[in-house]
Amino acid sequence: MPDQTTTSGTKEKRFLDALESLFTGAEVEGDSGFVNLMRVKRKHFQSLRPKLLAKIDARAEKNSAFREELFDKLHDFFSRYFCESGSIYFRHLPAFAKTYERVYADGQDVALSWKTRNLYYVKSDVLVQSLPVTLEEEGKPQNTRRFFFDAAGVENKQNNERKEFVFEFGAVKSEDGNKVVHLAVSYKKGSGKTKTGDILKKARENGIVSLSEEQLQKAINVFRRQVEADFFINKDAGGFLREQFDLWMFQYLYKEESDFGANRVAQLQAVKKTAYDIIDFIAQFEDELRRVWEKPKFVRGLNYVVTLDKLAEKSGLLKKIAAHKGAKAQVEEWRELGLVDGKFPAGEIAGARKDCKFLPLDTRHFKNLELDILAALGNLDEALDGEFVHGENWQALNTLQKRYAEKVKCIYIDPPFNLDSSDQFDYRTNYKDSCWATMLENRLKLAQNFLSEDGGIFVRCDINGNWIVRCLLDSIFGSDNFLNEIVVNRTQEFFKSPTPLQRKLMNDVDSLFLAGKSGKTNINRLRVPRRDEVWHEPFLPARGAREGAPESRIIGGKEIFAPKGRQWGLSQAQLDELSEHQRVKIKNGRAKYWPLWRNLKNNWTDIPGYTRAWEFKTENSEELLMRCLSAFSGEGVVCDFFSGSGTTQAVAQKLGRKWLGVEMGDHFNTVILPRMKKVLSGHQSGISKETDYKGGGAFKYYALEQYEETLRNARYEDGEQLEIDSAKSPFAQYVFFADDKLAPAITRENGLPSMYPDIDIAETLANALGMPVRARTADSVVFADGSEQKINPAKMTAEEKQRFVSLLRPYLWWGE
Repeated sequence: MPDQTTTSGTKEKRFLDALESLFTGAEVEGDSGFVNLMRVKRKHFQSLRPKLLAKIDARAEKNSAFREELFDKLHDFFSRYFCESGSIYFRHLPAFAKTYERVYADGQDVALSWKTRNLYYVKSDVLVQSLPVTLEEEGKPQNTRRFFFDAAGVENKQNNERKEFVFEFGAVKSEDGNKVVHLAVSYKKGSGKTKTGDILKKARENGIVSLSEEQLQKAINVFRRQVEADFFINKDAGGFLREQFDLWMFQYLYKEESDFGANRVAQLQAVKKTAYDIIDFIAQFEDELRRVWEKPKFVRGLNYVVTLDKLAEKSGLLKKIAAHKGAKAQVEEWRELGLVDGKFPAGEIAGARKDCKFLPLDTRHFKNLELDILAALGNLDEALDGEFVHGENWQALNTLQKRYAEKVKCIYIDPPFNLDSSDQFDYRTNYKDSCWATMLENRLKLAQNFLSEDGGIFVRCDINGNWIVRCLLDSIFGSDNFLNEIVVNRTQEFFKSPTPLQRKLMNDVDSLFLAGKSGKTNINRLRVPRRDEVWHEPFLPARGAREGAPESRIIGGKEIFAPKGRQWGLSQAQLDELSEHQRVKIKNGRAKYWPLWRNLKNNWTDIPGYTRAWEFKTENSEELLMRCLSAFSGEGVVCDFFSGSGTTQAVAQKLGRKWLGVEMGDHFNTVILPRMKKVLSGHQSGISKETDYKGGGAFKYYALEQYEETLRNARYEDGEQLEIDSAKSPFAQYVFFADDKLAPAITRENGLPSMYPDIDIAETLANALGMPVRARTADSVVFADGSEQKINPAKMTAEEKQRFVSLLRPYLWWGE
């Protein structure tokens, strides 16, 4: 924006316009909760603008040089901390910031720091806005092409799932004497795609004769680049901006100010007070976004998967299931999974065929029998092997904080790598370094609370992010609790084949970082089969021999003595085991042995790092996961909140360990659930033979309410701001106190939330209280400690309703 300083009031207008624009983000289009709140935000700013100007009028006379200076300084400061998405952080770093970077901490040499560190990473998305795009060819004005991309009908994405744009011809319009090609923008649905041939044909029919496919594609690429943005929420926007303003003011005084007379001090105080007023108001909206982000999320669409052997003693129930209308859909699902043939009759569900006992029954097909099925399991959560959560993983970790606090023994994650391109994957991997660091740091901090005191976490990464992962683990878990960097194999087919002349060596390994929760974390000594045929002598020197060690052993029925001056270093039991595996030989009266095992170190390249069993591009091998989980034995849950294809959960199931998985992509339904159902069926793959896993088990799965859904359903009014706290300035008042948010979702008919038809209140309350579920009925839920909570308001007393509403309040209304 040009700095027209010659006209009185220009800087004032420049600042107020920029503040409104930058403070609310770019003017975005489409229908989404985020967009709706931004509109409310803009409306509130407009209502408060006169109050702000009244304050400024009292501090700086109109048409005075100081008034122009005040607006100039405010613009200079605030423009550094806003970006197109409305996020508040070090968007443009002032030169002096290097002096005050917080890279040192008490007792530390250097502390990890990056510009988005104190933010919540929400998502990387597009600012869905209609944009003009002009393509000019230097020296050839006749070849200029003008386009307008109409994105009014596009919705913002909820998560980081990849969604492709589809472009369609709209019209050719004359604007300012130029012909402009209008293109309608939407997200791809099904097999839909951009048909450039059709666009070019219709453009020619409307008078744009010489438009080439190359020009069209270039315009589309320009549009895509211009609308990409990262969305963050500042955890403490007010504190951050006030601190930054104080640093900015100090630097200004130190470098440029020499007049400290009473009048000048008063003017500088006026600048600070005005900046603080603006900061207080800005913080209200950023804090509201933070509250919505941190709000625990409702459980939606809860279902259970149970193998038939769990119901074998309930013949009457099995007959009901076999006769149920959902039996046909269940059998069809088994056929698609390859678990039964095309002739399998639904009546066999109630039969006693041995080959049917591990067939996985999904209660989504039998909802009106679900409570009977769950009752047959006994103590419900104790009977379940694990749970899958379909949703954004920060939201899942935040919602499940009480439920899993210090109950997880081992976490394994393989987060999306910090790559330059995501074209080859079904989810985003092209994060900027700071975005990726923030995304991972946010989730690791929550995950730390899940770990038991003797638990630990594995994080897999490649060269694009390993330097960030190690720093994050040291920062969050402490450098004393960093245990190992392990080398694992990677799959080469994801990368281009080397050329005869190449810039660098091909990467053949990834890093697997292991950190403990505390000093109590110890891992099991891992042994692996000895494959190298190297024979060893089983003797110790006499001076190193154990006192009282016998001088002979029995091998193959013969007594074998140790050489003179030597003694046996292996017990008779060890030699018997070696003999059983033909690992001992006698030559010239001297014994030699070939060890069965070797102690595992941090080089794990003896096993596959990835596999393609489920055709998932970054599917970790079951051998690798078995080795990781074997390092942590005993009680405790196994957790993976970047589940991918579900390998961690599959291996945990086969090892008899409880598990928790979180994944947000569409492959949750197309890859993860089918895979886990096949695992429960006893399908032999991966480590099934090695663990002697035959099948059987039960788990639950559900989706979580998403951030975008909360924003979309929350009610925010455009009315005047209430000033209910006389001790606070109008700029520091909580803007949304009178707004209903999700409270209207409580229906008068039954007193239950109605914004989602598939809300599961019992599981939502279990998460809120952090209590495992023992049993469920239509009207109540019984927790592990024996306490009961009614979930049907129609059957509650007034006191019970009050408690019920208080439990749901954090889900429905947030604020002061």
